[in-house]
Amino acid sequence: RNAASSSQLARTRRRASASWIAARAAVHSAAAPTAQCFALATLARAYLARIGSAPMGQRSANEGDIREALIAAHDAKRLLDQTGGVEEGESLVRVVYAEALAHAGDHDAARAACSAPSRSPSKRRIVAR
Repeated sequence: RNAASSSQLARTRRRASASWIAARAAVHSAAAPTAQCFALATLARAYLARIGSAPMGQRSANEGDIREALIAAHDAKRLLDQTGGVEEGESLVRVVYAEALAHAGDHDAARAACSAPSRSPSKRRIVAR
């Protein structure tokens, strides 16, 4: 039992480290919107990963992670829309945004996010051919 607790603690620390690294990347990439978009999506993904690792009975921890994931995913989606799409990471932004909405209980918005067409320049060129 002690080994299991130790293993869970190690996983929790790794996920907390991933969240911290992604948050710093999001802050430091503010001058490059496409990089910040990817960093915010990565941060949202880290928060979503922590949801499954919270011990039973810690609902408030899950709610906090869901809220933070939704904020980061929404900011990433907003940047994606403002830039008109990005070459790399657009799929991650869209998937994480839909996942965050679903975890928050907004299943209709999550479905709509999944069905929204891609607006990245490379995908538009492929469709136009």
